[in-house]
Amino acid sequence: MDVGDRRIGMALSDAMEVIATPLDHLERKSDNLAVKAIAQAVYDLDVELLLIGIPLDEKGYVSRQGEKIKSFQSQLKESITIPIQYWDEGFSTKDAEALLHASGKFRIREKGIIDSAAAAVILQSYMNRVR
Repeated sequence: MDVGDRRIGMALSDAMEVIATPLDHLERKSDNLAVKAIAQAVYDLDVELLLIGIPLDEKGYVSRQGEKIKSFQSQLKESITIPIQYWDEGFSTKDAEALLHASGKFRIREKGIIDSAAAAVILQSYMNRVR
């Protein structure tokens, strides 16, 4: 997941954990609604691990936005039983924008698409590293 203040981008891996695919995004109107929607998606999609992108500063420490994400994760942990892991989101949004531009399917007004593509970039990075 790519957790932002307004939207949460989501992605899912294939069964063999080779390819990450963007899913729809969530509008983050409230943390309670977001947690419920994520818990439902985890159940519906039979998710085994929830990976959350976390921004680090130039020294490798969790940034201010990362602290907000950790707070959100603590709420999420109360509603789901699967493991939750953080992964450095690096430049996932910029990488996602570049990929979308290259595909010719990007429109600047479609912010939710960027968020879900960023979640796929984060997940793909994780899977590439773990393999």
